[in-house]
Amino acid sequence: MVKPQIPGDAWVQGFLARNADKLAVRTTQNISKARAEKGPQEIAEYFDNLSATLKDIPAENIVNFDETNLSDDPGSSKCIFRRGVKYPERIANSTKDQHTLPSR
Repeated sequence: MVKPQIPGDAWVQGFLARNADKLAVRTTQNISKARAEKGPQEIAEYFDNLSATLKDIPAENIVNFDETNLSDDPGSSKCIFRRGVKYPERIANSTKDQHTLPSR
């Protein structure tokens, strides 16, 4: 029986060194599958709806509440990305569970 030939850690390090101008190892941010499926059309619709909702509201009546955030982070992993990727994301079944509390 032939043992499968899979690359080891030394090969991966050498590959990354040879391609350092094109690749980078980055820590990922977990996003849910539902969020990953959102496309440009849905984002544009959101901002169209937001504009229509806020149309007659004066800017001084729009407030942003400061909140304290408690999060349960399931962890992140490092992956190889094309150099220059600004937001390295990994689709995961669970992302951070966050609970917000109003600040005083």
